[in-house]
Amino acid sequence: MNKLISIFSSLALVFSSVFVFSVVPAYATTPTWNLNAPRAISFVCSGTSYDHTLNTVSENSTTGDFTGTGFYNPDPVNYPWNITGNVSGSALTFTIVYGGTGNPGYTLHGVGTIALDGSISGTVDNNCQTFSMPAGTATAIAAPAACPVGTIQSSSPVETVSVNSASSAPTSSIGSLASGMNYLLVASGIWQNNNINSADAEYASVDNWNTVMDGYNINPYFLGAGEFDLQVNGTFIDWGAYNTAHTYSYLYAGTGSPVNFLVFDGDSNVSQINQGWYGDNTGSLSVNIYSCDPVATPTPTKDQCKDNGWKTLVDSQGHKFKNQGDCVSFFATKGKNLGAGN
Repeated sequence: MNKLISIFSSLALVFSSVFVFSVVPAYATTPTWNLNAPRAISFVCSGTSYDHTLNTVSENSTTGDFTGTGFYNPDPVNYPWNITGNVSGSALTFTIVYGGTGNPGYTLHGVGTIALDGSISGTVDNNCQTFSMPAGTATAIAAPAACPVGTIQSSSPVETVSVNSASSAPTSSIGSLASGMNYLLVASGIWQNNNINSADAEYASVDNWNTVMDGYNINPYFLGAGEFDLQVNGTFIDWGAYNTAHTYSYLYAGTGSPVNFLVFDGDSNVSQINQGWYGDNTGSLSVNIYSCDPVATPTPTKDQCKDNGWKTLVDSQGHKFKNQGDCVSFFATKGKNLGAGN
């Protein structure tokens, strides 16, 4: 016990009771990473490593502002902390402040960079020099899904599926989605859990969307990043960055069978739903299924031969035209002049 007191006495000059990530100015760029928790965070102070845990985190994927909680691993009771901060692109800034009896009120600021593997490292002030967090601490925000080049989203959905959050059984589309064809699944809406938690297809909130979290990890329910997600064919997918309209798109390749959807409520760490938890869910999500149709190539007309347009056109055999008149003649006869351009 005396050794432990001695250790924390030295830490008193380094850490305080609450960690606070300082918020960057309003001109910050849109974040390209979402933070995950729980995750380890290690501080090097005067050559010695001090291991902590970022226990919970909630990030606004529009502004990059986030809040969270954590603790010093050897004594989580006396050295808990709260954290606020910002992710701007792949840059992260923070201030940390303890809130327990060990050294309340002390603050620690730092600046870090998110690497391609989702690890974070950087520098801190006061008696500490550096901090680091492991790979997977941050998850890259995917760009909104869209139909592939050469195809276009159908003007109307081929089908709309309503997914009841209170059902532990998947809801399938009525029609089959053609094998080899791409579809855009557009999920929208909000549902409620226990009249406290709000959720959409990918994100959740406990304060009416003032703060946003991906999944659900709040003591004592550490249910992982997939909790409350909308699954596709029993699989967790990335619905993309958070948006205030609660509408998300996912590009799906048809398999020749119907596609099914399920609001996941259980432990996503082991991909196991809990059927008993669906009874306090209310509301539904809507999924519009759009086909990605080939873009029709317009047939040239004789008018396109004008203004040197004939120089960019070819006949049915791929031959260039000799002049504008040759081009006009070809298209005026609906391509019957197969010798044009020879």
